[in-house]
Amino acid sequence: MNFFEQNLASMEPRDPELAALMRSDLDCSHIEVLPSQRPDVLTARVTLRSGEQVLLHNMEDPIGSAVRSAEKHEMKAANASILLGFGLGYLARELAKKVEKKHPILICEADPAMLKMALTHIDLHEVLDSDYIKILVGEQIPLQDWISRLSSKFMTAKVDVVSYAPSLRLNPTVYGGLEAIAQKESLAIILNRNTTLKAGARMMENILLNFPDVLQSAGVKHLANLFEGRPAILVAAGPSLEKNVHLLRELQGRAVIIAVDTALRLLLPLGIKPDIVTTIDFNQVNFQKFANVPIDPDISLVYHPGGYYESIRAFQGPRFTSSQVPNRIPAWLMQYVEDKGGLASGTTVAHMSFSLARHMGCNPIVLMGQDLAFPKNQVHAGDLSLWQIDTSDMETVEDIFGEPVGSMTSFKHAIYHFEKAFAETEATVIDATEAGAKKKGARPMRLREVIDEYCNLPQLDIKGMLGEAAKTVEGVQLGDMLRDMDFISAEFGCIANESSDIVALAGKLKKKIDKGEMADEQFCRLSEKAERLTQQMDGHGRALYLMGEQNYALELYMMQHAVATIDEIEDVDQKITQQVERAAVYYPSVARAAKNFKQPLDRLIERLKRAQELESMPLGADATAEDWYQRGIAYGKIEYGREALVCVQEALRRAPDHTPTLKFAARLFLDGNRTGETLNVLARLKEHMRPDRKLESLMEEAQAKHQAWEERRARLTAEFEGKAHTASLEEAGWFYYRTKDYRRAVSMLAESVLKQPTAEGYAKLGHARLKLDEVVGAFDAWEQALALDPSRADLYKMMGDLALEQGAEDQAETFLQEACRLEEDDLDAFEKLARLYLKRGANMEAGLCYENMLRLVPNRTDLMLQIAVLYQRQVAMATTQ
Repeated sequence: MNFFEQNLASMEPRDPELAALMRSDLDCSHIEVLPSQRPDVLTARVTLRSGEQVLLHNMEDPIGSAVRSAEKHEMKAANASILLGFGLGYLARELAKKVEKKHPILICEADPAMLKMALTHIDLHEVLDSDYIKILVGEQIPLQDWISRLSSKFMTAKVDVVSYAPSLRLNPTVYGGLEAIAQKESLAIILNRNTTLKAGARMMENILLNFPDVLQSAGVKHLANLFEGRPAILVAAGPSLEKNVHLLRELQGRAVIIAVDTALRLLLPLGIKPDIVTTIDFNQVNFQKFANVPIDPDISLVYHPGGYYESIRAFQGPRFTSSQVPNRIPAWLMQYVEDKGGLASGTTVAHMSFSLARHMGCNPIVLMGQDLAFPKNQVHAGDLSLWQIDTSDMETVEDIFGEPVGSMTSFKHAIYHFEKAFAETEATVIDATEAGAKKKGARPMRLREVIDEYCNLPQLDIKGMLGEAAKTVEGVQLGDMLRDMDFISAEFGCIANESSDIVALAGKLKKKIDKGEMADEQFCRLSEKAERLTQQMDGHGRALYLMGEQNYALELYMMQHAVATIDEIEDVDQKITQQVERAAVYYPSVARAAKNFKQPLDRLIERLKRAQELESMPLGADATAEDWYQRGIAYGKIEYGREALVCVQEALRRAPDHTPTLKFAARLFLDGNRTGETLNVLARLKEHMRPDRKLESLMEEAQAKHQAWEERRARLTAEFEGKAHTASLEEAGWFYYRTKDYRRAVSMLAESVLKQPTAEGYAKLGHARLKLDEVVGAFDAWEQALALDPSRADLYKMMGDLALEQGAEDQAETFLQEACRLEEDDLDAFEKLARLYLKRGANMEAGLCYENMLRLVPNRTDLMLQIAVLYQRQVAMATTQ
């Protein structure tokens, strides 16, 4: 069997499509396989379309070069690698030889013919037989999808990019693009890893605390195409929101307003009620976004199941969530719940908002307040920032005007994610931030024009439609789920106990090892017992898997310390020694993780069982206020706030002055920041009972919250009334000029000078027309400007430059003369005019120009020489005459 058939025999079971491509008739005529100076070792030479020839491997020692290159790269189990360029496969083969298990390698080869030649001439079984190596070919490789897929499967910590330089020379455009994608995806993996390492336990706790709310929330699938063709305004909290937030009042009912959680503390005080708020943040600091904010019950919430639990409970209106979440714990629990649908949440809550708008069929999708940059060291609008920026972390990106602006790594990654999403979106995407970072695929516009052009639509009961959609809640197999949760809880108990036992045994074994007592009977008994316990631990695989994300650092440790390799060591003493060392790190962490998981899981089981019990005992028509009050208290104890509030309302409907219920209602309302209702209830209580310390404390807390909110509302209203600015047509036109939307700029600037002629307006109109190659129109606008302001030297110069480009040198000379007369310090204008004079032999005039230039730059010795030459010519001419 030749190399080609041997290699394809390995490839076909793993990648039949690629094998079929390799068997097809590929043009390999541009690739020449040559013998190197090493016996039986080949190299290859590729002829490019330009005729240039590129040698893919050196003639001296292709394999030795590959070995030396591979030695520079670690192939640890916790990481992944991307090899850009295959050549004849020598480097790929050496990397495959040293790769550890669970270290995936993606190999990208732009030219399928190159891979076919390698398969034909080189034995590549090390590459093709590996379960961890994937070969991708062609000029349109979906690299980001593959990186995302493999990093999720193998819990990758980071991605290393290995570029094979000779291959890159063959197709620098394709490989350059792949390298950029690889670097950005690698950054994403690092950011995600750091988040999980930092907050795995917090995310686990949130999911378990949120799960009753998840069960009672409608799935996002009910929002699919709900607002098809209706504009969506995605409100982020960047500093530019201050420019145009006031315009949102015009959009109520005309566009779907989706606000990120941070923006809510600004919108509500300004009297702006978004239709939907999105939240994804798992941190406790996220609750500060809602602290003391009375959230209207008709505002819908779309949330990630791992969001901070108090933030989600703060919303009393319609709520929607996803079940298609790529995390282990929700995936386990959601198998017992009817599918709720899913959203691509991305890396920020703003990405979730965009995904939601797409899901609802909105068009156009309009971003505002999405700066992802901070030109004035300001991260958010107003006082919304919950953290300070570190200017040492500042990087530079291009803004919407093509100019540099400060940003940071996480913002750059957010831009990258947005741009990927925009490229996959059929709807028109508009960036109405009016500042901030440029986002490829989003057209910059001012919100004013967005409203005028896209939002002149009949009113729609958007909040009512969302409320109706939220009424359909997915079913749940509660009995099966609770039985499985009980089983997993018991497993965690076993894991914690067995881990503690193993740690104790490991300690005893370590003492024996240190004393050199590895051959006595007690050591054998201890090691056998430890082995049995370790095998028992392996039987808890499902529970250990669920613990992985909240103990991600431990999983990385186990991969990096080659667990399987240690267990396969043949030398018994060496094997036991390394297992004991591993146990000292691994099992204490396992015990802690199991206990940390078991506690909130048991609390969730208790809450679900008690709620199930209450639901199985509904109150009848003859139930008293006291019955409903006691039921409300029972729901309150298991943190079912909505159900508790319903019970309170039923109790007060039967007995409006039922004192215990009024007290409970006041607490519930205050916890939900409904301070107005709290104060009303407390006022009623005062009429029916003597004041006591608890009641007075509740009253003080409610009054303080209410006053703080009213003061905030008044302050922000006054502050933002001063910030609201209606741009003139001239300002608007220049905005579009700077964003390179020249047709819109010409339209608005022409309308501006028609309504209010100004020299500056005509000057800008001329610039905009010139960008559209409307030369005559540009001249006409500048002439109008000069008629209004004859002192504009800059316009004379522009007209001179344009006349030069058109070959009208006499006209250019006239314009430049006027420019130099009006602006005596314009070095460039004098130089251009001097050249014109020289061309027609006006040496004296040219000399005067050079003298003016020398006045401006006295150290220009070349000017002195030029002036001397010109005067000599002038003298010579005078002499001959």
